[in-house]
Amino acid sequence: MPMFIYFPIAYSSWRILTFIIGETSYYNYLNSWFKIYPWDTFLIFNLILIEIIIFFIGFGIFLSGLITMVRARRKGENVIQNGLYKFIRHPQNLGLILFSIPFILYIPGFGDLGIRIVDILSWILFTMVIVVISDLEEVRMKQKFSQDYEDYIRKTGYFVPKILKHRKKLIKNIKIRYAIRYVVMILLFIFLVNITNLIAKYLYINDIVEIYR
Repeated sequence: MPMFIYFPIAYSSWRILTFIIGETSYYNYLNSWFKIYPWDTFLIFNLILIEIIIFFIGFGIFLSGLITMVRARRKGENVIQNGLYKFIRHPQNLGLILFSIPFILYIPGFGDLGIRIVDILSWILFTMVIVVISDLEEVRMKQKFSQDYEDYIRKTGYFVPKILKHRKKLIKNIKIRYAIRYVVMILLFIFLVNITNLIAKYLYINDIVEIYR
């Protein structure tokens, strides 16, 4: 999957949610901000420090995966099993998920008033899309390399290293399995949006967050 496609996906994830809540007054509370004031220097310093650490961890994972993939392609390897690929199947996508986290938090000098709740939900939506893209990559690899890739799946984790031994799938049909996964993901996300909106409403009523347009 070309890397450039992730940028419009990230932007679309944000735009979809902001469009929905912008058109529906019920979800107005998702526009709430955990306000961060310029004089909260201790908070800002620690938050930026955490963001920098997360960013470089994510970028490091992404870059390591990319370098490993390029080297493997030059050697003509079909199923990459070196570097981070020895432990997880999608290090680059994991890196993208991680180093995108700081952008949903507080970035001074970019018009941020603090941490906006809808931005966090947008990041979750972006992560869900990355999962779908990762699944599509696996389907393509299974079609091309069949048993070799199946054996590789048994030894590795998706985004985190595998700890438990490989268990037989209850549903063998991959299309049905993915369909169930995506339906569950969508339902959970809808549930999360509504629960978050109720929590944000409570926080707003108690003057913990502020709403800005």
